[in-house]
Amino acid sequence: MKQLSSDRREYVGCQFSELSLSYEELNELEFEDCEFRSCDFSDALLRRCLFRDCRFDNCNLSLLDLSYSRLSDVTFTNCKMVGIDWTKLEQSPLGSGSDISCISCALDNASFYGLELSGLTLQQCRLREVDFQQASLAGGDFKGSDFSGSLFANSNLTEADFSGATSLTIDLRNNTLTQARFDRYEASHMLEVLGLQLND
Repeated sequence: MKQLSSDRREYVGCQFSELSLSYEELNELEFEDCEFRSCDFSDALLRRCLFRDCRFDNCNLSLLDLSYSRLSDVTFTNCKMVGIDWTKLEQSPLGSGSDISCISCALDNASFYGLELSGLTLQQCRLREVDFQQASLAGGDFKGSDFSGSLFANSNLTEADFSGATSLTIDLRNNTLTQARFDRYEASHMLEVLGLQLND
């Protein structure tokens, strides 16, 4: 099992299993082509760190603080990621949303407020009470995700794919939805929010 060394700043091609960093503080570390399995990052502070071409599987990252850190081509699978404020990531160069892929993860109570994340993938995820207001999520892949209580306002959802997504509350009047894809039931629900009566 690979461990972090106090005098090492860069890790390339490393595999970490059951690494426990809960409540730890890490500064200015770089990880490239690394894999994290069943690791605990809950309540940790990762300041000015870089993750490039990394994979997280079955990890706990709840309440992780990513202040001024950068993610490039990072995939999270079956991870618990509750309460993360994604706006703390370094905004320039943050890259695009295509640098972040979350598959079957729990991201409740997160904030993506105002971020430019075109191409973001949040597939088969639980996204309850998440703030997507003012965010640009054009071309995003949100298939099969649960959006209960999530907020959209002045959000750019152009060509985003919400196929199979549930519990969407998106006001058509103050969001950009050009060529976005929805299941028929969810699309009907959004029209009903406008007070329209739909016939079968």
